Amino acid sequence: MLSLLQPQEFSLDSLRDPFSLPKQFMPKPKPAPIKVVKPKELPPPKEHPPITLDAILPGNNPVAILKFHGESAVVSVGQKIWEVTVIAIKNDCVILRDEIGKFELKY
Repeated sequence: MLSLLQPQEFSLDSLRDPFSLPKQFMPKPKPAPIKVVKPKELPPPKEHPPITLDAILPGNNPVAILKFHGESAVVSVGQKIWEVTVIAIKNDCVILRDEIGKFELKY
């Protein structure tokens, strides 16, 4: 009689684990926590000071009248004022230099 028995073949996927929980009772996986990374704050770009040109008085020793935060000043070439240096005074513009570089003031 044992000779008539044939071994049965099963795949491991078809076997049921009697100790496992049914799918409806399995704990749901928690989503991975989201990590918020704040970008590093960059310092604001440096700008030239808000100096305005009021007038240019040409001549042998040209001067210009500049205004900065409501304060006016008469300046000549080479003079330092408000953390800028007057590089040149032309008929239509004044060239200044600060820690950033050169810039022009025009009418």
